[in-house]
Amino acid sequence: MDSIFIFLSNLVLFLSLATLVFAVGASVAMMLKRRQPQRRKREAVPPPDAAQLLRRYVPPEPD
Repeated sequence: MDSIFIFLSNLVLFLSLATLVFAVGASVAMMLKRRQPQRRKREAVPPPDAAQLLRRYVPPEPD
């Protein structure tokens, strides 16, 4: 009976530590992923055909 309690306590400790390590790793990965776009410099000048990209699509009129 005593060996069962030792096994269960070790299992609970292992699972809680594994969950903690996973949570810390996931939060670090999210922080690094969130910082990734800030590393690139943004273009100050829009591309020359930006007006074409911003124009609203008007479907052709049916005949």
